[in-house]
Amino acid sequence: MNSLYANIINESQKIFLKRKNVVLLILSAIITIGTALIVSTVHKGLGIYAIRPVDFPIYMLGFFTKVLLPLFIFMWASDIFAGEIAERNLKIVLVRPITRFKVFVSKNMAIGCALIIILAIVFLFSSICSIFLGAAGKELFKGLAYAAEAYIVAIIPMISLVAAVSFVAQFFKNSSGALTTSIILYIVLILLPAGFPQASTILVTSYTNWHVLWLGSTVSIAKLIYAFLIMLSYCLIFFSAGFYLFDARDL
Repeated sequence: MNSLYANIINESQKIFLKRKNVVLLILSAIITIGTALIVSTVHKGLGIYAIRPVDFPIYMLGFFTKVLLPLFIFMWASDIFAGEIAERNLKIVLVRPITRFKVFVSKNMAIGCALIIILAIVFLFSSICSIFLGAAGKELFKGLAYAAEAYIVAIIPMISLVAAVSFVAQFFKNSSGALTTSIILYIVLILLPAGFPQASTILVTSYTNWHVLWLGSTVSIAKLIYAFLIMLSYCLIFFSAGFYLFDARDL
């Protein structure tokens, strides 16, 4: 267990010691603040709210989970798996007294920690922005509690996406190929329900906005359980398949 914990720390440091990933953290805050400024400008110019101040954190969560967070996850998984193959750094990790299973788990957990940090940053800055946009009093506290629940729930579909992308990354020996393929597959899966509506119920990409279903009062418990089981299945299947490929890989 100590070796697993140590390698989670090590993999997390490798993610955030890269300049581009530090830029992603800063960019997440800038995008949130910039969006709030646009909303404020629209309000002052037209006299109407494009987004209610209290709903601003939820709006930013939807944007990040649908667009930016998947892209960040693709980048992290491509670097931490295929990128290390290309740079021959993975051999150094496996020289240490740690099993391949723990290495694979720690890499996935490091990506999970990174996405939680991004979500925490977006929640913090969007909550502050909602105050400056005009949210106050009981409505503010109720809205922030509602948003906090949404951000926590949103972690689940993102973890499912991590497992799927970690699996895809095992087929590549360079980060650019893994990243490009992941993005293309994501776009295809996002567009697929337009031609095949029945596919929307079984695709993990259909649940990136699961927080909306979870917080909606009209959604049945059965539908929420079904969605959760779909995401859990993706986690188990792709994690197992990804580890199989990782363990069999000739380094």
